Order: sequence, then structure tokens, then C-alpha cells
Amino acid sequence: MSVNTKSEDKTDKKKKSKNAEYLEIWKDSGKSIPECINIGCKKQVAIRHWSAQGHPSLKTECSGCSSARIKGLSLTGIVFHKKKYCQNKDSILGFKCPMDPERYNEFPSDIYDMDHKDGNHHNNTPENLITICKVCHARKGKESGDFNSQKESSRTHA
Repeated sequence: MSVNTKSEDKTDKKKKSKNAEYLEIWKDSGKSIPECINIGCKKQVAIRHWSAQGHPSLKTECSGCSSARIKGLSLTGIVFHKKKYCQNKDSILGFKCPMDPERYNEFPSDIYDMDHKDGNHHNNTPENLITICKVCHARKGKESGDFNSQKESSRTHA
């Protein structure tokens, strides 16, 4: 007498994470995830989360570079793009950074953000990314409309 079990008829498939599912749909639609901003790294940037509309919220670095930079570690062949000071110290945004440049080193690295000058988070080129403090980032975002989800660059996804 032969007993046929269901496990013999089924192939084992790993269940995909939601992130993997969204990423597959994103790529199948012809879209891509930009490369890490750091010189020498060719990995894709890390994804913070996915919006309800299916768009990724992107970091500027891959998870490996971000983790190493935050821990103060160096990676062979990698040059980190993020600075440890506000690049708006010389008023490049049209207003002067309110932080005292002599005290930049007193603040933790997470006080500084990477900002996409054009507001397009898929334009992850060195020319488009600057390091600015959270105060300058908030002011720049409000004055330029970067925080407006209806702005064209906020809705542009490569």
C-alpha cells in the first residue's frame, strides 16, 4: 500500500519579504535603485521603506557603507561622501548656517543629513549631494518646496 503525502507533491519555496516583493515589482516596471554615493562602492543604496504608492524612500548609501561610516570604520577602497560638518557654512544655500563652524565636531554625525540639491532622490551623484545640518536642511526644504509631495521632483522616480 502506497501513501502519497502532500510534502512529496509540493516544492519548498521561500516566502519573499515585503521589501523583496516591492523591489521585484519596481524593477519589473523598468525602474532602478541608484548606486551608493561613496566612491569605490557599486552597491545599491539602502531602502528605508516603501510608500503606499509603491515608491521607495531611499538612503544615499548602501547599508554596509552607512553602518561602517556611523561606527567610524574605514572600508578598503571606499571614500565616504558624507562630511562631518555643514557644507552651508559659507552660505551656499543663500543663507548662512546658524551653527558655529568651530563647534561642528561637538555634534554627533546624525545631526548632518545628505541633501539632494535638486530634490530628486534618484539623482544620487556627487554633484547633486551635499552634507548639511538638520537646521539648514529644514530651512532649505521649506523654502525650496522640497518637502511638498506635489512638487514635480518629489514625484519623479527613475
